[in-house]
Amino acid sequence: MVTSVWEEPRVDEAGAFGAEDGDATGEPPRGSLWALSAWLRARRTALDAGEAAWLAGLARFDREAGWAAEGCGSAVGWLYARAGMARSTAYEKLQMARELERRPVLRDAFRVGRVSYSAVRAIARAVGAEQETDEALVRVAECGSLADVELTVARYLSYAGQDREPAETRARRGLHLVRQWDGTTRVEGVLTDLEAAELDARLRRMIARRAGDDPGEAAEASESAGVESDETVISEGPVDPEPHYPAMMADALMDLVRTAAGGDVPAGDRYLVHVVVREDGGAELLGGPPLSPAVAALVQCDSGSVVHLVDGSGAPLRLGRRRRAWSVAQRRAVTVRDGGRCRFPGCLHRMVDVHHIVPWEDGGQTDVDNGLLLCRRHHELAHAGWTITGDPAGTLRFRCPTR
Repeated sequence: MVTSVWEEPRVDEAGAFGAEDGDATGEPPRGSLWALSAWLRARRTALDAGEAAWLAGLARFDREAGWAAEGCGSAVGWLYARAGMARSTAYEKLQMARELERRPVLRDAFRVGRVSYSAVRAIARAVGAEQETDEALVRVAECGSLADVELTVARYLSYAGQDREPAETRARRGLHLVRQWDGTTRVEGVLTDLEAAELDARLRRMIARRAGDDPGEAAEASESAGVESDETVISEGPVDPEPHYPAMMADALMDLVRTAAGGDVPAGDRYLVHVVVREDGGAELLGGPPLSPAVAALVQCDSGSVVHLVDGSGAPLRLGRRRRAWSVAQRRAVTVRDGGRCRFPGCLHRMVDVHHIVPWEDGGQTDVDNGLLLCRRHHELAHAGWTITGDPAGTLRFRCPTR
């Protein structure tokens, strides 16, 4: 491997790096730029050592389920709620903590400053690497650049993927809807090759139907044989790029979704599209971005949606002490106010119940301002001794019974 390294300046060029010029844990030095360069590198090494110790603590916290004592459902949820991390960052930290605990070669190299945090993050992606592999990757990190490390890890993963068992491949499957907050949502997913081929074939069929083409038996034969044809869109081979082909695929996907929904529309409110319309005429999706008047009118025209009219104050619906069970209208009002998610700090679950803040048996009323949304896990915690105080239309405070 071809590498390049820094030649350190002579002592007389760098100047003295003493207390007057700062140290690895104090303020930046006031001397020469060479001294500042040395301080920055020493400070970075000290920060990496601290990060290594923090990740070791996180690994133990996760292994012993310390997050459960504070009512969280996972270490990621705890990092999101208690450490103020984005979920993507929390996932990354937790993966690194688990990998470092399992891989002593990488952990020791990081702890003593032989490899940087960025290099460790890249190497940690090589999940399942053995000790010999880690020793080689650490050597690459020591004598090469971060780009060298990332390239080596990418090559390792590509070769390791060839030997992966089908069960391991299926375990990586998943689908994510990532809201962009510009009126669009990015769809990200990992499917098996067979599932991807099936989805591709279905989408091509929907495109053909939208164009008024009838694939016919010849198309079926062409599809099963994997032969491209100028007479049909359906094929297992690559499709010639078209100006709006991605948009056509998106239209076909939504056609599939609506076709499936048309045959079996769930009746529960949690599966409906909720639209909130304010007094001033503005509209938005529940817990989501605003809608243009045209889109709002379109959604409200759909029988698979529920429209909520709200005023400036929220005007809660009240049933007082006449009944314990929440009405459909109340559930909808609480859902709109709470954004359709569990109110426990850091929890984003949407499969939720309506909970009485002041218990019914203690005189609590079945009013919107005495209700909040909790997922089943946190609903159970609320009945197991956790206390909830505050304004459900503002700030709620959750306290563990042991504190």
